[in-house]
Amino acid sequence: MIKAFEPRLSEVSVFVQESDQSKNAVCFSIMAKIETAKGEHVFLFDSNISLSNQSATMEGQEIV
Repeated sequence: MIKAFEPRLSEVSVFVQESDQSKNAVCFSIMAKIETAKGEHVFLFDSNISLSNQSATMEGQEIV
């Protein structure tokens, strides 16, 4: 689904973390490669979706 909405990404992987009952949230990480004019880059996005208020957060970083 990620590839369909963001075709620039390749080798997309999604890692779902074990749930924490106290947080009432789904936590997961997305790792993907992107090819740019400056070369290939790999990014890791840590994300969570709160089930109580249906909000989402995402933090990204480039992996060297």
